[in-house]
Amino acid sequence: MKTLIIILLLSSSLSAQIYVDGIKIDSVKYIFVEMYIKNRYTLAYVDYGSKKPYQKALLTDSIGDRLLFKSPADVFNYLYSKGYAYSANDGNRKNLFIRKVY
Repeated sequence: MKTLIIILLLSSSLSAQIYVDGIKIDSVKYIFVEMYIKNRYTLAYVDYGSKKPYQKALLTDSIGDRLLFKSPADVFNYLYSKGYAYSANDGNRKNLFIRKVY
């Protein structure tokens, strides 16, 4: 039973990791996501409050390769699977404020 609980805790903590330009940002509570459709794919740019002036930072995997999504809903489902949920938008359906829920 203890082994099962440890495995569940580890799997939930590992699944909550997201990367922006190869940098893990799982400790960030709120992010702003802008989505652009390019060559039949949706790219997700994220502002997570870095110390640098705002620049477009792509959602990536752990080694820095950009993630390509099939649609804006695919981006949202990916972020939801990582512990983030919709919070608000700025009036444009492709710009979303997302908050971490777990």
